[in-house]
Amino acid sequence: MLVDRPKPFRPQRSAQYGYSRPSGAPSPAPDPSLAACDGELVSVIGLGVADVRDDRRAELLALETYSTGALLTFRVTGDRVTQDEIAWLTWTCVITDEIGTDYSVRAGGSGHTGLWRGEVLIYPAPPSGTRSLSIHLKAHASLGGWSFRVDL
Repeated sequence: MLVDRPKPFRPQRSAQYGYSRPSGAPSPAPDPSLAACDGELVSVIGLGVADVRDDRRAELLALETYSTGALLTFRVTGDRVTQDEIAWLTWTCVITDEIGTDYSVRAGGSGHTGLWRGEVLIYPAPPSGTRSLSIHLKAHASLGGWSFRVDL
């Protein structure tokens, strides 16, 4: 008796989103925050604000605003983090403003035992007339969260 062998999985690479999917599978809907920096540069604000929690210092470095979104850069310093914590380190960020804009964000970063650098893609860009952003940055591990208010 002949048995049909299943076809081997041959992933296709998407240049735009960097994922693999089976041939013929529908493309997933793109996350709008991935296009946050695709537009024309509108402004760059040097922030230089810091918050300290649990012997770790988080600093917001800059906010780049584009016609399509924004990019927030940050760094966190501290020496009480183990290699196991670094392996599980992922970032979340919640951003709000005084007019109630619904922001989609994607945060990530890299680093070593005493220093991490990261970026937050923000979509959409803060609307015209927005005076400030409230930013809550949280690391998933034993690291705490940091809160900031940034005047635009």
